[in-house]
Amino acid sequence: MSLTDNERDALINLYWEKSKATMKEAKANYEMQMWSSAANRLYYAMFHAVKALFIQDKKEVSTHHGMKALLGNDYVNKGLITPDEGRAFSQMETMREKADYDCYYNITADDVDAKMPIVESFLKRIAQLIGKE
Repeated sequence: MSLTDNERDALINLYWEKSKATMKEAKANYEMQMWSSAANRLYYAMFHAVKALFIQDKKEVSTHHGMKALLGNDYVNKGLITPDEGRAFSQMETMREKADYDCYYNITADDVDAKMPIVESFLKRIAQLIGKE
């Protein structure tokens, strides 16, 4: 994707704002005890933040799997994102996928409670990397 600096900045801002709004949705779903929806929103809060990061760094991916791989190779392996944060991104994508597509998989309050702090840490790290702290 060939973007001007202004277009790139605008997209970064849009994805970052979407990440923050999606995190608010995750917390609202948590308060309503809608665990699968909360997990879905937690993953997408992370997803939109990573999109902002990749746009900033002129990196392109077209799949969730590609996003996980690039995040690991270019950010976790270089120490920009902690291994725990990188693992959380991967785990949240798996949790979201199972919750969305597997009728036998149930997400619990404990599942969401365990992930909320690391998702918040991840988002703070991305905010630092994209200058939104």
